[in-house]
Amino acid sequence: MGTTHNVVSSPIGNLTIVVNDGKLTGVYQEGQVNFPNKRELGALDINDVISETSKQIKEYFAGERAVFDLPLAESDTEFRREVLAATQAIPYGEVATYGDLADKMGKARATVYVAGALNVNKLTIVVPCHRVIGLKGSRYVADVEHKEFLQKLEASHRDKFASPAKKKGLLARLFGPSPA
Repeated sequence: MGTTHNVVSSPIGNLTIVVNDGKLTGVYQEGQVNFPNKRELGALDINDVISETSKQIKEYFAGERAVFDLPLAESDTEFRREVLAATQAIPYGEVATYGDLADKMGKARATVYVAGALNVNKLTIVVPCHRVIGLKGSRYVADVEHKEFLQKLEASHRDKFASPAKKKGLLARLFGPSPA
C-alpha cells in the first residue's frame, strides 16, 4: 500500500493528510514545525482513509463533530502513546495544562516531557493538542493563532456536545435539582 497524501482546505489553511498502509500517520498544518519533506509524504492520491479523514475534518470545522473515529498509526514510543491518549481524553471545548496531563498519566514530574511529546504531534486536530495550554503562554506545533482559532471554534459549539450533567447550570451541578 505505501504512503500517500492529499490536501484539504480548512479555515486555518490547507491541511495535509498522510496515510501509510491504511493508517492515518499525519494531519499537518501549513507551517507546522515537523512538516514532513516531499519524500515522506508519498504519492499524491486519495484512498478510503484520506477520504474519511477529510470528511471528518470538514464536519469538525462545521461544528458537527467533536470526536474523530479514524484508524490512527501508533506513536513511536510508549510515552508518546500515553501522552496522545491523555490528550484525546480532554473533552471537546475544554483545556488542560501540560501538568494536568502529566498528573493524569501518573507522572507528575514529566510536564516538560509531555510538552515535548505534543510539540511533535503529527496528528493535529485529530489528536487535539490545541486543548493543551501552558502556564507561561501558549506553544503549538503550528501557528499559535491556529490554536486559538480551534479553541474558540470548540467553545462556540461546546454545549452541543456536552454531557447532560455539564449542560445543567452550575447551581444544579453543585446542589442537585431544585425542588418541585
